[in-house]
Amino acid sequence: MNLARLLILVFLQSAATAAAEHAIYFYTKEVHQFSVTLNLLLALVFGAAYIFGAIGSHGLSKRIGGERRALMSVILGQVIVGAVLTFSTSAALFWCLWPMLGWLAGSQWPIIESYVVAGRPPKAATHAIGRFNVTWSIAVVLAVALAGYLIEQWDQALFAMSASLSLLSAILCLATFPANAAHLDDDHPGRLPCETIKRYKPLVVSARWSMLTSYSLMFVIGPYLPDIFKALGFGLTAATLLASILYGMRVVSFAFMERWHGWHGRADILALGAIALPTAALLTLSGRSAGIVIVGEVLFGFTAGVIYTASLYYSMILKDASIEGGGDHEGIIGTGFCLGPILGMAGTKLATRFGTLTGLTLGLSPVLAIGLIGGLWPLWKQQSAD
Repeated sequence: MNLARLLILVFLQSAATAAAEHAIYFYTKEVHQFSVTLNLLLALVFGAAYIFGAIGSHGLSKRIGGERRALMSVILGQVIVGAVLTFSTSAALFWCLWPMLGWLAGSQWPIIESYVVAGRPPKAATHAIGRFNVTWSIAVVLAVALAGYLIEQWDQALFAMSASLSLLSAILCLATFPANAAHLDDDHPGRLPCETIKRYKPLVVSARWSMLTSYSLMFVIGPYLPDIFKALGFGLTAATLLASILYGMRVVSFAFMERWHGWHGRADILALGAIALPTAALLTLSGRSAGIVIVGEVLFGFTAGVIYTASLYYSMILKDASIEGGGDHEGIIGTGFCLGPILGMAGTKLATRFGTLTGLTLGLSPVLAIGLIGGLWPLWKQQSAD
């Protein structure tokens, strides 16, 4: 299908869901006075629901009668939930509907990713994935950067924005999407040779472990940022602008990866990413000064973008742009949404005894170890075999 029209929908849906995934912690801190622990619990609930949505997206499309119908249903669900939350300030209702938003977000992206890559040979798929990543990440940056201003104008503005953008997405989806995404034939000349596919398999394993780590850490950083910037003396609008730097660096990274294809098949790029992620996360969470936090955000955002691009590319190429490939990819993201907050809550408790940075480092040590071992071990095995 036409990539430009698809990217318009990607932009609208990414901006609509960014409120739930990233900006929501500023809303709950400002409106409901959530503590860091409650914000981490919020991230955990969202992540658990996200996993079920991601791994069930393929079955959903089969039950409903096609990928367009499934996507349409999910987006309309977001419109309804967003509209209800727009006109209610009840914390109880918010907690009831919050898992639904996580499930809906997890369900939509594997289907959208299948449309992005389906029917395109690897070289064209790289360009499509790059433009897809740049598009959704720009929408996230704008949504997070504007969140503080919107909340200051009207408490429920994030939900109104989400419902409105999702409604536009639904109209676009109904008008332009084919019933199902196309896929390459088994004998298509654009398919990768078996030897290349074999070489890619350990790379996708490495990228997925690193991506699990990046999203685990991101969903600790996100709930902590409101408190970090508040402690550094920044108001709500300035804090959300500074928080958007992390997401802005993903845009830079995605654009870079889309233009330069020399990373295909390279293990050293993934090895550097596995090492850089924990360093950048701890710099950000240290909260020692605005400069150090921003350096951490820049390094973390860029590295997370590299890892994300590699994981999505290898996943979709190896599974011919199937929803299962996107579901695997998004399922890992959802697992990170859960794992990070769980360990973050443990780190928060340890921080009361050992100090913030030491406590968080101890609490997050399992995911830091998982990222380093899981990210580096498959690459080392591949090098040893070669």
